[in-house]
Amino acid sequence: MNVNKSESNTFRHISVSVHARSRTPALTYFGLSLAGLMFASLSINCFPGGIVSRGGDRDNAGFVAEATLTHGAPYKIVCYDSTEAARREIEKEKEKEKPDYKPSDTAQAPPVRFEDSSTYRGGCEEEGESSVFFLFNIIPVTPPLSPEYAIGVPVQKLEGDTMIHIRYWHETHYYSILGRVSVLRVRGDIIKFLTEEERLAQEEERKKREKQRALDKAREKTQPAQNPLPGRTR
Repeated sequence: MNVNKSESNTFRHISVSVHARSRTPALTYFGLSLAGLMFASLSINCFPGGIVSRGGDRDNAGFVAEATLTHGAPYKIVCYDSTEAARREIEKEKEKEKPDYKPSDTAQAPPVRFEDSSTYRGGCEEEGESSVFFLFNIIPVTPPLSPEYAIGVPVQKLEGDTMIHIRYWHETHYYSILGRVSVLRVRGDIIKFLTEEERLAQEEERKKREKQRALDKAREKTQPAQNPLPGRTR
């Protein structure tokens, strides 16, 4: 069969076109898949929290703030009272069910209880934080980190005077190309200094305990020794 040159070129063009078209869908799917993976990798950390890098704990937040110095003044530990908070919520719901219910504008003291500093063994620690956001991981667009703010928020929440036994750590939350958040977290005990009346009452209570302890020791010394069992010698 004789095929001229023009027909041969035509067949070759058709063959190349068919092969090119057959490769086009595969290339398109590959490109879309690659783009999807890139988008997912960029946006997967854009949810709250992102990737969190947590540093180790440090004592006293790397500084000794003037507010944390007690100067030997007597104080008590302020603890958040979850039981009291739950009771207040129940009472609030009961009040709402009354026909003549009216919301009160009177500020209520926070639900707290107090622990004696001499017998306190932990369990009432509170946390605070301060953060700064870096746009595109370079430009800070919020106020800088403030240890005073991180301490002040939990202190005000419980209406205490200051925080002691401070520990802190640093976290970095990465949000893809959008930026990152640098977070300073603090943890410690909230205290409230004693009033003069409370100080005198505490001192009186301490003297009573010491007196009772001395009486118990004296009673143990004067108590006659128990007689040995019959048939046995000392």
